[in-house]
Amino acid sequence: MFPAAGADRQREYVSGGYFSGLGVSAASGRLIDPDDDRAGAPAVAVVSYALSEARFGGPASAPGQAILLDRIPFTIVGVTPREFFGADPNVVPAVYVPLHANLVLQAGTNTRAPLNAIRMRISTGSCRWRGCARGVTAAQAQAALGPAFFAWKASTDTKRPNEDLPTLVVRESASGLDGLQRTYSKPLYLLLALVGLILAIACANIANLLLARSAARAREMAVRLSIGAGRLRVIRQLLTESLLLSGIGGALGVVFAIWAFAF
Repeated sequence: MFPAAGADRQREYVSGGYFSGLGVSAASGRLIDPDDDRAGAPAVAVVSYALSEARFGGPASAPGQAILLDRIPFTIVGVTPREFFGADPNVVPAVYVPLHANLVLQAGTNTRAPLNAIRMRISTGSCRWRGCARGVTAAQAQAALGPAFFAWKASTDTKRPNEDLPTLVVRESASGLDGLQRTYSKPLYLLLALVGLILAIACANIANLLLARSAARAREMAVRLSIGAGRLRVIRQLLTESLLLSGIGGALGVVFAIWAFAF
C-alpha cells in the first residue's frame, strides 16, 4: 500500500463519464465509469502512467494494488495512457478518483463533522469544478445547466463573510482553457515577436547575400543573354535556385523542430 505524496496537488476528482467523454482508453486495467461515481461504491482510483512506473513497477502491475489518499485506502483499477495529461495541460494529475469520493475523503479528514457540514464545505469551498460537453453550443449548455445550478445555489445559503458566491461560467472550448491563456498568453506573444524579429533579420541577411551573388554573376547572365537565352528563362532559373534554397532551409527547420520537440 503506497501513500500518494502531495495528494492535494496531484489528485483529480472526475465524474463517471470523464474518460469516456474524452475518448480515452486505459493503458492497463479499466478507467472510472458511472458505477464508480455513486453513493456506496467501492473506493477506487486510476493512476497516471508516470506514477505507475515510479511506484508500482509499470502499468501492468498497478491494477489491484492499494494507494492511500488522506490515510484512506483506494484500490487502483487502471492506468491512464502515457500521452494523457488530463483536461488541463497546466496541471497533470497523478491520481484520478470518482467525484463522489470527495465525500469519503472529507469525512475521513474530519470524522466529527456531520455529513451536511461536509457537503457544505464541498459546495462552497475555494476549488473550482469544471466540466466539458461535446455536441452542444455554449448557449445550449448554459440553458441546460442554468436552472439546476441556480436551484442548487438558492438551496445552499451558506455564504460566510468575505466569501464569493458560486457562479456558473460556460465558454466555448475552441478558445482553450482560460487559466492557460492568462498564464502563458503574454510570454507566448513576446516569444512570437522575438521569433518574427529573428526571422526578419535572417531574411534580410539572405536577401543581401542573394543580391551580392547576383552582382557577381552579372557577367554570367550577360553571356547567357548573348547566346540566345530569353529574359524569362533567366528569371525562371534564378527563381528555381531561390525556391530550392528556401525548400532546403524549410526542411532543415522542420527536422530541427521535430528533434527539439522529441527532446
